[in-house]
Amino acid sequence: MDTIWTFETARFTVRCIASYDRDPDLSWRDADQVEYDAADGVEYFNFDIVVTLDGDEIARDSLGGSGYANPSDFVREHRDPNSMNRNCTIRREAHDTIVGHYFPDMVRTAVREARNAPERLRSVPLRSDRLRTDIPLNV
Repeated sequence: MDTIWTFETARFTVRCIASYDRDPDLSWRDADQVEYDAADGVEYFNFDIVVTLDGDEIARDSLGGSGYANPSDFVREHRDPNSMNRNCTIRREAHDTIVGHYFPDMVRTAVREARNAPERLRSVPLRSDRLRTDIPLNV
């Protein structure tokens, strides 16, 4: 697993981790496309957006079976210099279509989940007030 993108604040870290998908489900692809991908150097990856608070994971969003020749393209494609390859107004006006990129949405999803995590952590009951004092210690 390799970290291919990181954003850090004082206490939070958001990372994109790429790992090889050793057994991708390609049943949705036709055989010709799979052969073309292989000839073009495409390999299949799992991508995880992981949010940590003070080093502890508090949120994650994952996507598997993504084909790329270079896994770093997963985080770069949404900022492609060619506007026809991005989800932008110029593309929508020219083609009346949009380009979907998973990376920005996965970051939004993981960050949204992380924003709720501290509240969830505060709601975990602590048992310190229920320590048993009747058990003798064998010292």
